[in-house]
Amino acid sequence: MDRETLKTFVKAAAQTYREAMLGDFSGHTHVKKAFRMEGSYWKSGSIYTFIMSSDGYVLFHGADPSREGIIALDLEDSYGVKIIRRLIDAATTGGGYVEYHYNDPTVEGDEAFGSPKLTYAEGFHLPDRDQLFILCAGIYLESATAD
Repeated sequence: MDRETLKTFVKAAAQTYREAMLGDFSGHTHVKKAFRMEGSYWKSGSIYTFIMSSDGYVLFHGADPSREGIIALDLEDSYGVKIIRRLIDAATTGGGYVEYHYNDPTVEGDEAFGSPKLTYAEGFHLPDRDQLFILCAGIYLESATAD
């Protein structure tokens, strides 16, 4: 997946999630299930979505549900990059890319320092809510260049 395909993917996922949130609770449940299903359009190997609020509260994590329900605002990579703060900044300025290092779920042994990752962050609002929601997905750069 290249940068533009990643951006298109994130924008489509954000629209899908937003539409599900406008419906009843079952729509929200179904979209989260679809976003988490391995091999689906929304999740494949190291490509997955995650959703947070603009205060850094993780609402959904497609690869690791244990990350949900926490405020991850101060999450840093092994090089000191404030990952969540940079993603929020990118989303609040119309959407954008952030590079950092993160554990690739398909790579054994990168837990300490992570693998280079490029993530696109897209912000969106729901009617009657001031809170900005941010949907993100990323590609690991070493595997992206192999495609």
